Amino acid sequence: MENPVQTVNVQEIMNEIRRDIQIKGYKNSDLSFPDIPYNAYSDKSHIDSFAENIRDLRNRENVFASRPIKSNRVFGFAIVAFKKIIRRLMSFYIEPIVSDQNVINRLSVSRFIELYLEVESLRSRVEYLEKRNERQGP
Repeated sequence: MENPVQTVNVQEIMNEIRRDIQIKGYKNSDLSFPDIPYNAYSDKSHIDSFAENIRDLRNRENVFASRPIKSNRVFGFAIVAFKKIIRRLMSFYIEPIVSDQNVINRLSVSRFIELYLEVESLRSRVEYLEKRNERQGP
């Protein structure tokens, strides 16, 4: 099976972008990066919700292969017995998968925590540098 190579016409893409800029009426003087305040990116609500999500993940990182089996139907006892038999027959297949998933969950949560700590460290560093920059002036 042959994989066709796709060519990209950069000049055509740039012309399209220029047309869009012309149509929308943007000018070079409209906005530049220095016009954007640095603290616009330091909204704590996102990082706080991230921390809350990490706490939820931490509480739910372990998956259990067996959960209580219940049934409120007329023949509930038969349904429960059947499900318990099926669970025992499938345990050789299900338990290794659940165990692997628990390992993945633990590793993911620990990496998320490291990421959160790194973001907090960078945030405090940026705040420090912004304050130092304000004191020094232009």
